[in-house]
Amino acid sequence: MATWEQHMSGVSTEHLQSKIIELKDIIAMKKAGASRSELMQKYGYYPDNPEGTILAYQKLLASRGVIVEKTQQAGIFSNKNITIAIVAIIAVILIKKL
Repeated sequence: MATWEQHMSGVSTEHLQSKIIELKDIIAMKKAGASRSELMQKYGYYPDNPEGTILAYQKLLASRGVIVEKTQQAGIFSNKNITIAIVAIIAVILIKKL
């Protein structure tokens, strides 16, 4: 039985990159409140896990030597956590000066 990577080897790099853009559009539309039927009408399908699909496509592209843009993921280095860390550091500096 062929692996997913072997199955996807026939898919062009350009097609994968265009699918990533399409999936990002779908994510944006979902966040904006688009219904399942609206997405089905526009794209002809409704991905259950577009974020995961993007990551899989990016991994596949990276294995082909294509430089891929990393998708932003919440985690230890998310913008919110960085902002909180910066504010905490500034607060400590100000308290020490008092």
